Amino acid sequence: MGTALTIRDLIGERAIFLREQAVGLSTTAYLLAKVCIYTVFAVVQSGIVTAIAVTGKGGPTSGGRGAGQATPWSYSRTSP
Repeated sequence: MGTALTIRDLIGERAIFLREQAVGLSTTAYLLAKVCIYTVFAVVQSGIVTAIAVTGKGGPTSGGRGAGQATPWSYSRTSP
């Protein structure tokens, strides 16, 4: 969904892009700026969704594993 909205926004700004390109803005600079802005928006949206999910369901109560401590059976329903 996010990619579709981003592409729609880029297509909608085609006239702006062409005008800025006519005055010397490079395509790489334009796209890099867009990628940076959309990355910030994606991180903020992910944080909001995570906060809502943790608030609604609650965080882990016990047995949480840190990064790098996963074992082959960490994600299965039964442990050996």
